[in-house]
Amino acid sequence: MDKDFFVVSKATADVLYWLQPLVLFAFGLLHIEPLTWFRCCLACFVVLESSVLVMSLGFDTLALYAYNGSRIQTQKKRSPLYVQEILSCTMTLMTFSQLMAWPLARQAMGRPTAFVDNFRDSMPLGNSLLFIIKMCLFVLLADTWTYMKHRALHHRSIYAFHKIHHTFHDPTAFAAFALHPVEALITFCPVLLFSVDGLGIYAPFHLPFLGFWGMLNMYLHCGVYVECVEQLLPKLFINTSAFHNIHHEKTVTHFGEMLFFWDYLLGTDTMRRRNLRSLFNAQPMFPIGRLCKVSEE
Repeated sequence: MDKDFFVVSKATADVLYWLQPLVLFAFGLLHIEPLTWFRCCLACFVVLESSVLVMSLGFDTLALYAYNGSRIQTQKKRSPLYVQEILSCTMTLMTFSQLMAWPLARQAMGRPTAFVDNFRDSMPLGNSLLFIIKMCLFVLLADTWTYMKHRALHHRSIYAFHKIHHTFHDPTAFAAFALHPVEALITFCPVLLFSVDGLGIYAPFHLPFLGFWGMLNMYLHCGVYVECVEQLLPKLFINTSAFHNIHHEKTVTHFGEMLFFWDYLLGTDTMRRRNLRSLFNAQPMFPIGRLCKVSEE
């Protein structure tokens, strides 16, 4: 059998870049109340697009002026690919909005969703300790999903979907969400769980966590480091700009997108001298040699 039989080609990825959003939109029109779904999708997209672009501009301004000279990589070899970054970011936010429209439309119709009306209802059995455990599990599961997804996308069979993100070898904050729509779908499909009753999500408390992750992602891609932030975040196992930039610059390591817990555990953390694998002088779990490396193409 041809070894490339299961490899997604660039041509296929290019077609799906435009086709997938249309397919998701078609599914939305099949909603029991398509106008409600469309209004929720449009409202979500407008809020996200405007806020993400404004915050990205703020981070990029920080990178260009406030911390000029504190760049992680050397001086940029070419001008930032702003147009490509913003276009891919817009496609990602459209995909997210199309997914998020399902639980939002369900809530607008007065049907039960994962959202609750008060903070106490978000606590399992009304217990604050169980709530803390629940939040820790939520963060760990989200990080596990993004790490495994990211690592899988570096496999040659589906790397065509992730390659667009690595077009930006020295990215700006605008590239934080510059993904192929298929990668965006894989990344954000868990938001459909917001349609499930019983998860106990209190939006005023939980959504800021998602906002923090979005801002962190912009910082990871802005190309500069802030010393106090770089010192603080690793103590909490949270990724830093210096950490993630290594992934964009030249390696197939550092796959963590929120935390570096799995990089530390599985031996794909090369920035630090020691990780859990090195304590036992063991080889990395799930060898990375078969993964696609970042190229200069």
